[in-house]
Amino acid sequence: MPDATIVLHISTERPIEFHLLAAELDIMTGDQKNPGSRFTSAHFCGSILAILVAAIVVSLLPVRHTDTPSFATPAFQNAWIADVSAATGVLDLWGSDPLVWRVEPYTGAPNDRRVVQYFERGRMELETGSSQVTIGKLVAELTNGEIDLGDGVSMKRQPPDLPVDSGTPDDRVPTYLTLARLVGEPATDRSGAADQITDWIDRSGLIDGSTTPEVVRYGEFVQETGRNLPDVTVELFARPEFQGGRWIELLGYPLSDPFWTYYRRGDEMAPSLIQVFERRILVYTPGLESSRPFAISSSGKHYLSWRYGTELRTRDAARPDDDRETELVIGDNLEAWVFAGDVGTPIDLALSASGHLMILTSEGQILKADSLDPDASPDGFSVWAEGIHEPQGMIARGDSVLVTAAGRVWWYHERDSQGVINTVDALAGERADSDNRDEAVGKPVSNSAGEVFTRSIIDGAAQFLRGIASDDPLISLTDLIAHPGPVEFASGDLLISGRNDDDRPSVVLIPSVGRTAEPSDPVNLAAFPIGSRVAALSVAEEEIWGINALGDVLVAIQDGDDARLYALSRHNGLDSIEALELVRGLSRPTAIQVGLDGSIYVADAETRRVIRIRYTD
Repeated sequence: MPDATIVLHISTERPIEFHLLAAELDIMTGDQKNPGSRFTSAHFCGSILAILVAAIVVSLLPVRHTDTPSFATPAFQNAWIADVSAATGVLDLWGSDPLVWRVEPYTGAPNDRRVVQYFERGRMELETGSSQVTIGKLVAELTNGEIDLGDGVSMKRQPPDLPVDSGTPDDRVPTYLTLARLVGEPATDRSGAADQITDWIDRSGLIDGSTTPEVVRYGEFVQETGRNLPDVTVELFARPEFQGGRWIELLGYPLSDPFWTYYRRGDEMAPSLIQVFERRILVYTPGLESSRPFAISSSGKHYLSWRYGTELRTRDAARPDDDRETELVIGDNLEAWVFAGDVGTPIDLALSASGHLMILTSEGQILKADSLDPDASPDGFSVWAEGIHEPQGMIARGDSVLVTAAGRVWWYHERDSQGVINTVDALAGERADSDNRDEAVGKPVSNSAGEVFTRSIIDGAAQFLRGIASDDPLISLTDLIAHPGPVEFASGDLLISGRNDDDRPSVVLIPSVGRTAEPSDPVNLAAFPIGSRVAALSVAEEEIWGINALGDVLVAIQDGDDARLYALSRHNGLDSIEALELVRGLSRPTAIQVGLDGSIYVADAETRRVIRIRYTD
């Protein structure tokens, strides 16, 4: 079948052109020489119409980027509007329109990640599938020097020596490093005596204070953290806007007692009372108009700079122009460049607990990208683990990596967040069950509940999906598809690759796979040309990513010496499923990983490099 080009003119600055490859037309129409093909000519026409409609929809979609000051989700916008309305005239909680949104790693959340939105004075957080917006405990992290990555996982970093009022360094103004030395100091309940607050701090720490600009007394002792609130703050929290524990939701519990210091509001330096809370630093400046004595420091902006090395990362900062990929044929609205070259023979990819790309090589090493911002191009790669015998695949879980190697699953654990492996244990594989022995193969996968599974081959024939902590297989893969290949979970659904009844490489979906019910009949997502094979499979879960406009299932197909990357959607009905080619010209793809910013990483073992692909305007 010849290739075809369809040009669609709509009311945009230029026509939208689709070049449909013969292979793609075969996917949609089926091989007409094969009576078992699943699409008729009527379906073909419907598929062409679906692509044209998709073209219009995709071209008109508002694409959100990480450097655009917009809201990542309506939930963030609704929370922002509610907070601004409630605190108008009392306290400016957020300080600005949104600065930037990101997908950040968070162990224990669905898919170990969550969407966050940074503002000048804080961060909103939202986990996949949840409607509850939480506020990040940024000041706690800034002062204890530990970036919270979820479920007891953290990354150590020295608190920033940055003035809390955002001004230039001044010996009169404390920094977060100053506060880090004070939040750990024990405090006693001083509310009963109503003592006057006379403690002063500057950049060096506690100092002998002079007279205070106003008499402020200790007013209430907070048992949860053992800290005292000043009477002016107790009065603030008595307002309707902060009652019912609302002040805890907005600021968190206090981490320090109140201190007098110098603090700049704009260009004006004035003595002020500050107190460190988990989520924000509250500032009280006497002498201002009665409606605005309180302010909140710019901890959201400070945290963003501390964690990622910049206040607002631009998209171009993540792509060095001299590494732009020129050998591949890239689809419209996509760009590609070399993320890692000459790193051995990459066979699998994963994201670390901090969101940095990790590369498993056939030479037995795990390499980790070095950069402050995991979305940026790396400064280099560190050897995270080595000496792995016959590696096949890996998955990162928190600060651990599970590796399939030599027929078993090995647990590599980093206990101190210093980039050094502390523990290596064998977890599963080569179980003895009567006369049967099963061998763990391929890449481990994880479901939405965080359970990890591997493909297990029994006696070199039947293939099952088995939990690493279970002796009972979850599902028989060979009962569902011939010659099973890579598998992947997508929320509660299971994607399985293999060959269909026509001997075509295929991807099928098993809805709602679990231990409590028999698996549903497989749904065919796509079939590819005879003679090719599914080389890698991945899923882009977060709907806010631009790449999801093209499809949330990513499939690498090897066809002789040529390989291509496709996107398709598991949410469409069977008759409207399309496999959209994203990239052609790959040599031997072995793994696909979706980054925190929606970029697609493809490991190519033949060229010994990792390609990064990103959706653009």
